Amino acid sequence: KIVLGNVAPHVGPDTIFSSNTSGLSLAEMSAVLPEEMRPRFLGTHFFNPPRYMKLFEVIPTADTDPELLEFVCDFARERLGKGIVLAKDTPNFIANRVGVHAMMAVIQIMGEMDLTIEEIDAMTGPAIGRPKTATFKLADLVGLDTFLHVADNIYPLIPDDEARETFVVPDVVRQMVAKGLLGRKSGAGFYKMTKTAEGKKVLTLDLETLEFREKQSAKLGEIAAAKAIEDLPQRLKTLAFGKGKAGQAIWKMLSATFSYSAMRLGEICDQAADIDLAVCWGFNWDLGP
Repeated sequence: KIVLGNVAPHVGPDTIFSSNTSGLSLAEMSAVLPEEMRPRFLGTHFFNPPRYMKLFEVIPTADTDPELLEFVCDFARERLGKGIVLAKDTPNFIANRVGVHAMMAVIQIMGEMDLTIEEIDAMTGPAIGRPKTATFKLADLVGLDTFLHVADNIYPLIPDDEARETFVVPDVVRQMVAKGLLGRKSGAGFYKMTKTAEGKKVLTLDLETLEFREKQSAKLGEIAAAKAIEDLPQRLKTLAFGKGKAGQAIWKMLSATFSYSAMRLGEICDQAADIDLAVCWGFNWDLGP
């Protein structure tokens, strides 16, 4: 608010003014601006790294000029090559609200079912139409400190969210951050790359001791068998209704996201398709919820 208040007197009469925030209220930010500036203010949320990520969430306030909103959307679509999703002014908007919930739900299910880091990543990557980074490689890529900040930021802002407790970060993640295990930027997180005489070697963090161990192979027959199914919807159906450990876990994960997305519809956006587009463009899922 201090920054916006200080900048406002120096902004020209035709300047479009926007914020890339994903956690601050745009309505509260707009309120500190002079009344004549408010129609030219809106949220323009790029996804990182913006050079490669297609998603561009556009968030108007109650005062945003509709013609300016249309211009910004057209500019981002035609000149920047972005995929535009209109979001409501709610915490973490669309993609991060649904995507971070999905990651947190997976961590919760991991504890409930006594699954390993390797098993989770085998189940939440290409097998279900998501990137090779899956869950824990993605957390390492994003940064554990950033992941912690996003989850901690949203919790107090969603008192009426029925899945609010899912966003409570496990103590082990806080311990990792305190220890400097932040992911790729610090050289180690859930995984650690080491150099040996034979070449590079990947180690996995033991969540009990916070020491690194040999990476284990995820021995999940259902996942191995599903690789032969090229059609993703059919593969998802086969996996989700499988009777083994992987099938049970995948159904828990998928159903949590289905339910959460349905409950957020109308709150974070008006169209179900916008949730699908947001997570596909923002998290590189092949299919949205």
